[in-house]
Amino acid sequence: MNLRHPTGGDPLTLTLATDIRFNRPDFTDDQIWELRLQGGEPPALVLQTTYGLRAHWMRIFPRFIRKEKTYCDPAQFHVMPRLIKLFPNYALLTCSPFDGLEVQLEYWIPSSKAIAGRIQLKNTSILTEPFRMEWTALLSPLEEGAGMSPFKKDRSCYLSGQTSSLAPVLLIEECTAVSTGPFPALSMDMDPYPGITNTVKWACTALDQPDASLNLARQLLHERWEAQTARIELVNASQMVVIRTGREEWDNAFSLSQVAAYGLILPGNPAFPAPAFVLSRQPDHGYSFRGDGSDYSHLWKGQTTLDALYLASLILPGGAELVKGWVENFLSIQDEQGRIDWRSAPAGQLNRRLAQPVLAGLAWQAGQYLADGDAWLDQIYPKLLQFFNAWFEPEMDRDQDGFPEWEHPLQTGLEDLPLFDLWHLNAQGVDITTLEAPGLAAFLTREADVLARIARLTGRTDDLIQLDQRKSTLISALQPAWDARSGLFRYQDYSSHLCSKGGVLKTLHGTGNFLLHRTFKTPQRIQLKLVPFEENTPVVTLRLIGTSAEGEVVEEINPRRWTWSSHQARSTSQTLFCGLTEIEVTGAAPNDLILIERVNAQQRDISLFLPLWAGLCTQPQAKNMVEKALIGTFMLPYGAPICHLELKSANPASLNGVSPQWISLVGEGLLGYGYRKEAAELFTRTMDGITASIKGFTSFREYYNAETGLPIGERNHLRGLAPVGLFLKLVGIQKLAQREVILTNFNPFPWPVTVQYLGTTVVSRLAEAVVTFSTGESICVSGPGPHRVSLD
Repeated sequence: MNLRHPTGGDPLTLTLATDIRFNRPDFTDDQIWELRLQGGEPPALVLQTTYGLRAHWMRIFPRFIRKEKTYCDPAQFHVMPRLIKLFPNYALLTCSPFDGLEVQLEYWIPSSKAIAGRIQLKNTSILTEPFRMEWTALLSPLEEGAGMSPFKKDRSCYLSGQTSSLAPVLLIEECTAVSTGPFPALSMDMDPYPGITNTVKWACTALDQPDASLNLARQLLHERWEAQTARIELVNASQMVVIRTGREEWDNAFSLSQVAAYGLILPGNPAFPAPAFVLSRQPDHGYSFRGDGSDYSHLWKGQTTLDALYLASLILPGGAELVKGWVENFLSIQDEQGRIDWRSAPAGQLNRRLAQPVLAGLAWQAGQYLADGDAWLDQIYPKLLQFFNAWFEPEMDRDQDGFPEWEHPLQTGLEDLPLFDLWHLNAQGVDITTLEAPGLAAFLTREADVLARIARLTGRTDDLIQLDQRKSTLISALQPAWDARSGLFRYQDYSSHLCSKGGVLKTLHGTGNFLLHRTFKTPQRIQLKLVPFEENTPVVTLRLIGTSAEGEVVEEINPRRWTWSSHQARSTSQTLFCGLTEIEVTGAAPNDLILIERVNAQQRDISLFLPLWAGLCTQPQAKNMVEKALIGTFMLPYGAPICHLELKSANPASLNGVSPQWISLVGEGLLGYGYRKEAAELFTRTMDGITASIKGFTSFREYYNAETGLPIGERNHLRGLAPVGLFLKLVGIQKLAQREVILTNFNPFPWPVTVQYLGTTVVSRLAEAVVTFSTGESICVSGPGPHRVSLD
């Protein structure tokens, strides 16, 4: 994708890796590189990797030597490096190390074991410009390895080293000399005539044997560059959306996000019918010491339906076939009861928890851009419906009221929320199965709407009654959770359907019988926390003695019911107590601390806005939610954070972070209720954090601090990429295809926005939009819409 000169001094870092659209990556040995446009030691235009933590680092960079002066640091170049084109496996830069020499550098990843390059040097002066070009390779190996050293074979020179099980080789075509400078490098003397361009190819490969690496490098030097680069450009041009807003930093963020999104796609489990994806793809990733991927971190250990939904918003419409494949991957692991695992893992691991119920919505989005979309939706509909119904089985809906409960915090996509987080000291750690979450009701209601849409499309009208009943029950069950004072739907106890306020009832130390004599106006679920004084895991049993709606009750919290993490344990009572009279503790040391608390379900977090996204709010509720909860409470300088400030600790930092993934859902909800101005403001603040991270910290991050904009979490994480799909909806584009565009309400920003895809151009302004097809036909539409503009 062509970029609008996003560098100009910014220390941008670009990830380059093999692209599954051109070559199948090796999931267990995927060598990933990053290109740093400046910085490092020594400062250079450096290409680097750790080979998936099999080396401390491997760095490759050019040096230019003229009249005994060395030009290596891009900050000292006559013209600094400027990024011209970027795709997941290819980058094109230009620079001028010194006056009179123009340099064009290309980087290409042809496979998981190699990277190749081409450098074109043009003498723009009126005199010959003799100089020396060196390609330096610095390898810092692990134990018993060896750095890069020069070798000569068959009248050519190359550099080779050893780290872990790899033997990296750097080779330049027609190179017969090595550098005598401070770094191991291959050297070429150049003496170009004025106006003449010299072209040099190079390759760096890393297989298990030096000869194998050398042979592969030699093969790459004979590749037809023009054919390869033309193919890369054509495929990406056919799949990516070009956005021009007049704000250069936004345009580049949209381009970089799409490139990063396509770069996350990798082969899946051999049993999967289609490629899968990872959450981040960086030089430290990509190598499995076990050889099967089972030792990968959570970033490479599978994908969820919620992550797939966000990735789809970044690559549609061009990536419709890929999104179709993800849906089929999830359906391929569906069991006879209709259950689909929360995370479909490329290495085959299963989590045994239900996937987030957004799969039908994901399939519907893909189906709108597939040539056989209607037939495909008809084919998979029964499985989608069976998965939806699995959410209403007794193990998911324990009281069978039609409002299911989450099984585990991981399913929410917000596992660090203090209400049910078990890992951080100040979190409550409430058993999430005891809560009914507005977010889950929203997911299920929206899924019911999509399934009804597919049922009508495919003529399966008999299912509409059941789907409508499911939806009506969810809406009815959710309405009592509405809190007009906060402007949000609240978490509620699955049994009492009340939102308790919490509070400490008793602080205990050691073993004994402790009298309490507390009665409650409404039934309360009890939350227990055990903090041992010594660093051990005591075998503690606790008995809660009191009354419930059925009369006197005793509930025993035995050692198996404690959940341990971070040197503390938590447990949630199964009983709703009307009163507590006594607590018996056995097995605790004298200084062990036990806290007896009421569950505090009044946490305010970003998921409580999902009823807006699902259309569950009445107009007065939506107005209250936007004005009181969003603008009055959550809206901070860089967007809306994951959790409201009052009810979270400083740890983890992500709680005060803005997640573009969740902002995308909230923004769509705002648009659905007509709050375009507010959606644009939320989007703008979020983009301020994203663009600041790119400019100041070289990359995207998983979160951006809502108050300072500082980046938080993993680099180039899927969930931190710019929300391209939301932006298209913001400027009125509901569907963008080669022969059809659907528009609604147009552009809330004060400047025109131009969007191009497959020869179709949409120019969106405040009150109108102009659609121009590749045939040259053009039409202007105005009014709120929706407007369907089609060549058919």
